[in-house]
Amino acid sequence: MAEVMKNNFATWILQVAAFGCAMALTPVLCCTERPVTAQEAKSLVVAWLASQGVDTRSPRFLLDIDPEQRAFPDFYFLSAAYEQSESVPSLGHFAVNRGNAELWDWELCKRLHSAGVISLQKSLRKKIKLSAQEYERLSKVAPCSGPT
Repeated sequence: MAEVMKNNFATWILQVAAFGCAMALTPVLCCTERPVTAQEAKSLVVAWLASQGVDTRSPRFLLDIDPEQRAFPDFYFLSAAYEQSESVPSLGHFAVNRGNAELWDWELCKRLHSAGVISLQKSLRKKIKLSAQEYERLSKVAPCSGPT
């Protein structure tokens, strides 16, 4: 009987340890109802660029989601450009945190803010049910250098 209890206890300890490891490896997004979607990330970039005077309604405006970067799995990476007859000049490279809707210029490693972006971020954070505590925790990660 004592041997069975030892085995059960050992099994329980292993299960608790495995659960703890799994929780430690869970992505940053664990504590929101859902992550920011790719379309919502695009809308943040569009809001930023519009606030900077870019005609985002033009058929020549391009906004693409870039391939994911393994080093920063909690971000969408996007590139904006404006197609012209012989070139496609870049309007910037952006990153959006999937967990808290922060918008970054990832080349400059700088958060981007404008009235339209802030309003949209508040709306998205409410939609994904992000608490103030979780926002603070998620804000410590940058898409260019890791924890800030």
